[in-house]
Order: sequence, then C-alpha cells, then structure tokens
Amino acid sequence: MKAISIIPPWPRLHGCNRVFDEIAGFAEWRELAADRGFDLQTSDLIDHETAAVLWVVDIRNPGQILPLLHRRRLAGRPSVLQVLESPLWRPHSWSRLLHMQFDAVLTYDLQSTGARYRHYRIPVTLQVHPPEVPFDERRTAVMLNTNHLVGFWGRNGRPKGLRFVASLLGDLLRAPRLAREDLYSWRRRLARAAERMAPELLDVGGARRAR
Repeated sequence: MKAISIIPPWPRLHGCNRVFDEIAGFAEWRELAADRGFDLQTSDLIDHETAAVLWVVDIRNPGQILPLLHRRRLAGRPSVLQVLESPLWRPHSWSRLLHMQFDAVLTYDLQSTGARYRHYRIPVTLQVHPPEVPFDERRTAVMLNTNHLVGFWGRNGRPKGLRFVASLLGDLLRAPRLAREDLYSWRRRLARAAERMAPELLDVGGARRAR
C-alpha cells in the first residue's frame, strides 16, 4: 500500500491517528482509501519526509510547512493541499503563492481553476425547515458573546491573574469612559437602544449572574 502522511489542521487531533478516530468523515475517507490501496495515517506515524504523498489539510503555519515542501520537491515526492476551512479562519490556505508550492490543491472554491486545482463538494446533510412566517412579521436574531471582557484583557492567552484583575476593574469602573473593556455595559446600551429605536424589531434578554 502507498503510504500517505496526513497533517490535519487541529493540533489536538494530530497525533496517533486521532483525527480518524474522532471525526466520522475522516474515518470514512481512510476506509475508502484503504480499499484503493492507500494507507492514510497522521505524520507522527508515517514519516512526512519519505511518505509517497504528503497530504496537508489547511495551512496553520507557513513557516513550518514551506521547508518540508521544499525538501519533498527536491526529492521528487508530491505534496497535496486540501482547503477545508474558510479564508476567515485559515487565510494561509487560500494564498495562491502557497498553492504554487504544492503539486495539487483540492478545494471547494470553484473559482480556483488551473492544472493544479481539483474540486470537491463539502457534504451538507443538515436540512432546515423554517416556519411559515411572513417576511414582514419576522424578527431579528442576534447572538451576544458571553465574554465579560474585550480587547487586551479579554484575550484567552492572558494570564488568569491579569484577567481577574481586569474583571475587578470592570466591576469598579462602570463609567463608560473608564470601563471601555467591559462588555456588560455595552450590552446594556444595546438593549436600551433597541427598545428606544425599534421596540418591535429586536428583543434582548438574558440572565444576570447573582453576585
């Protein structure tokens, strides 16, 4: 069987074939490939340097993948890119300059044409049956993020201690000009503006935590 080394875009599912064990679509792909004589495994189990084909699902870090692609090209071993996520989530996967480093690019973007590109369709089985509500009677649906803080303090990478201090500051400094990092005050303003400007258009509701 021809060995194909897979680099999935999710670090948590990269090692020990977890991407095939935890995602049904990838498991089916592996089974179909095996029936046709291809052995698909993650790159920690099949060396991506010597595999018959390197298959990259989206590009997380171009600085890490480009040297590997260069070495494989010098050795005459093909590499394939599969574009899976949207350009908003994986912008590197949509770079035409990076596409030139691969022997083939598998994409659902039908506007990408040329000898390098192959197209596929992402299967969507979800069927939505909206209620029969006249258009002029429909309401606006808005999702409000549940984060307490925004900006510098709200980033997940910040130490918990700093985020705790920022939360205390947000509770103490409720004046709009002083508590610009506090999302709760902005949500209250949105609710009041919606009630004042278009009471029949938007309902804003929710539960407040007990202090």
